[in-house]
Amino acid sequence: MSSLLVPVAFLAMFFMTVPTQAAFASDGWCDSDPILVVRTPAGNLAPVYYNVGAQSLLFTPNTLLAALVMSYTAVPTSGGAATKVTLVVMVPSLLDQSFATRDIVSTGAFGTGTVYAYTDGVSGQTMTSTFKLPYP
Repeated sequence: MSSLLVPVAFLAMFFMTVPTQAAFASDGWCDSDPILVVRTPAGNLAPVYYNVGAQSLLFTPNTLLAALVMSYTAVPTSGGAATKVTLVVMVPSLLDQSFATRDIVSTGAFGTGTVYAYTDGVSGQTMTSTFKLPYP
């Protein structure tokens, strides 16, 4: 029994000394995911989520500000059987720092369900997502 414990102990010490990759706050995406209720030209209400993200957890305030300052237009398309929506979002660059951004428009929270549009960009510049809703 003791002869089995010696190799196990050496293996445990080996794996404890192997360096691991560090994870930093700047490695992940920070997302805000508000809901947008689109009023179609026919007066229907269509809820969609627009996930605004920045490539660093340090830019959480920036994505929250972007979620507040957005605009959209809705016009009829497909002979009035559907609605073409254009959504404009801008993640501001605070402290003049540039970073990667994204916008995902979908039927479910955090890009789940049907994804209508995916747009990537850079902070301080507008991201324009154009998509079609199946509602008049």
